[in-house]
Amino acid sequence: MRPEALEAYVEAAQRFPANPGSMHVYGHAARSALAYGREQICAALNFHDGRLIFTSGGTEANNLILQSALARGIPVRIARNTHPSCWYATMESSGQVGVLPLNRQGLIDREFLIRQLKEHQPTLISVSHACNETGVVQPVEELADLCERGGHLLHIDATQTVGHMPIDLEQIPAHFISFSAHKFGGPRGVGGLLAREAPLLTSQLHGGSQEGGLRAGTENLPAAMATAVALESAQEGLTSEIPRLRSLASTLANTLCSSWSNVLINSDLEKGLPGLVSFCFPGHSGHDLVLELSAEGFAVSAGSACHAGSVLPSRAVLSMGRTEKEALGSLRVSFGEASTTSSASEFSDRLLALLHLSSST
Repeated sequence: MRPEALEAYVEAAQRFPANPGSMHVYGHAARSALAYGREQICAALNFHDGRLIFTSGGTEANNLILQSALARGIPVRIARNTHPSCWYATMESSGQVGVLPLNRQGLIDREFLIRQLKEHQPTLISVSHACNETGVVQPVEELADLCERGGHLLHIDATQTVGHMPIDLEQIPAHFISFSAHKFGGPRGVGGLLAREAPLLTSQLHGGSQEGGLRAGTENLPAAMATAVALESAQEGLTSEIPRLRSLASTLANTLCSSWSNVLINSDLEKGLPGLVSFCFPGHSGHDLVLELSAEGFAVSAGSACHAGSVLPSRAVLSMGRTEKEALGSLRVSFGEASTTSSASEFSDRLLALLHLSSST
């Protein structure tokens, strides 16, 4: 958590101990503070024509909109590379759910989407602003325009991009936008859904009337205040941080491509999520590389997931046309505030050594 966000959390916890739903003077003070935090988050994203529903994070926010649409009988079309919290929230309702394919650049197949929009009325389109595995950024302004002109709804999972890229929701007329605070230095366990079509939503938690009746349970006021501070802080540094992160990712990619002949890049280093680059090393196990690099002090991720002892290839990487062998060798590297040129160089040296060692055995 960012130091300033932690400070805001502690201060709010001490200053506003009462339940924001209480009618006494202390409850009123807490309620006013919660409203202020909500306003600050909306202002930071230039979102002024809807409401923010606080949730426990991006997963709950995604489930809230997708389960609400399905409960109301609205067809859902979901991108193939979407986050598991979206994918598994819809896959049990196969009769109402369709999958949007991607091209080899990881972008939504535009012509397929247009055909889908013509065939169904109305439809909820759900896409990740940036894929959590490849960092490929979808043209959400164009997608929002297509949906708006056709009378359809658009949900953008912006968990990966809020606080990491400039976002002006005044320019993106999406109906629902979800985010998670810990992604930009806020506390874990808090996020939200920005909704321009709140009447569509159906509460998934029952009890009190908090969050406009859409999420029962006492609001986490300190976390909300810390989220607002973390978001503002993250956005202030974007001008300098974005080019720095892109440079680190590009240098790593260039080093690996010049030193290892059999490497594939799944990311857009110029327009994708800054600092995230996904590779495929065919013939190698991304899962094993993660464990070996972890032993060396490097925290990276594999595109594959281990289920019941079996390693499965990444759905997001496969959706770009990679083979199963290529996808099983995928590795995701993310740079952040603590990353430096020297640490990136040390990482590339160690990764290449592991690749050589694996190839020789």
